[in-house]
Amino acid sequence: NDSWVKYLLSISPYILTSQFEAIERAKIDGGSPNEEKLLYAEYSEEAGNLIMRYEPNPVEASTHYQEAMKYNPNRLQLVLELAELDYIQGNYEEAEAKASRIMKIEQSNAEAIKLLGECLLVKGELEKGIKGFTRVFKRDNTNFMALGELIIFYRHEGNLDTAKKILDRVEERLGKSSEPGLCYCRGLYAYFKRNPNEALLQFNRARRN
Repeated sequence: NDSWVKYLLSISPYILTSQFEAIERAKIDGGSPNEEKLLYAEYSEEAGNLIMRYEPNPVEASTHYQEAMKYNPNRLQLVLELAELDYIQGNYEEAEAKASRIMKIEQSNAEAIKLLGECLLVKGELEKGIKGFTRVFKRDNTNFMALGELIIFYRHEGNLDTAKKILDRVEERLGKSSEPGLCYCRGLYAYFKRNPNEALLQFNRARRN
């Protein structure tokens, strides 16, 4: 509840300070500084999450995420969280760069794909989006989030016929599959073609998984 969240937010500075001291003690006492650093990064990330969930402050949350990155630089979720804060604050170039960085490591990361699409759309870079998501989908024809973004971009370009041809080729390969990603893409296409009943049917099928 709200009172519990407020309590957690109020004590988080003390928890972080205590854990930072644990890192220093581990260095002196022959403990495991790396384990303490990862724990400190986890606490810092959680502090950022709490701030954004209950009293949204992108600047303060970003400070916590950046602090977590110092002690756990390989955690992609932190890169994504910072990218989302960049997007919220209108730093679209930074958000795009971070989302692209994630996709170089995890090409199928759905959140990064979606965020990259939103950045390109808000900047009006339709051609760049179409080329990029076409390339991603060609590399992995089971990446239905990338296909979904491609359909969205073709819709903004006023070229849903091309999106339908791609969907038709996928269905030739998979048949009447109820694969949730494919159902999601069918639903998008139906929605953009103003067929709400079919869109609802496909989205419900996708939602089951």
